[in-house]
Amino acid sequence: QPIMIVDYLRSSGMMKHNTVMKVIDLKQSAASKLLSNLVQKDIIEPVSGHGKGKYKLKSKHQDGEDAKHHELYEKLLK
Repeated sequence: QPIMIVDYLRSSGMMKHNTVMKVIDLKQSAASKLLSNLVQKDIIEPVSGHGKGKYKLKSKHQDGEDAKHHELYEKLLK
């Protein structure tokens, strides 16, 4: 599930809380918990200035380097 979020964020740039619920088919509380875990793992961050409940990848995970992608996926699987 977290990998689907990262892939979605790489293609779209930003994700709303309710989009997580739709893309991964989660209830609100499960989506909130998943997003909170990704924030704690320093993978995503809340977006300010675009309304509540929007997230993006941390800038260090946005570029296209394969090594960084591999490290990110390893972090997600822990």
